[in-house]
Amino acid sequence: MKGIASALRVAPESLIDVPAATAREALELIFRIDEEFGLKPKEIGGELVLAIDPSSKKAPKLALALKAWLAQIDSEKSGEITAEQLAEWKAKFGA
Repeated sequence: MKGIASALRVAPESLIDVPAATAREALELIFRIDEEFGLKPKEIGGELVLAIDPSSKKAPKLALALKAWLAQIDSEKSGEITAEQLAEWKAKFGA
């Protein structure tokens, strides 16, 4: 799988099918992310959001990754990059 991922220039993990077609499957994935990175539900101003528990050992890495994603989204919104470029960036991660 590493050879295929290398040829496609994506992370090997991105080649693994992760089902999330239902709310239950999505919740299962969020539970796994919580266990590894401390992602927790939180209500802010009446809005339900997912927040990173800073006491989690792997929280800093997830925070950096999410900030990079947000920067890409902001760049697309401002016209610095196209929607296609954003999609290409996400594709590197298997999205």
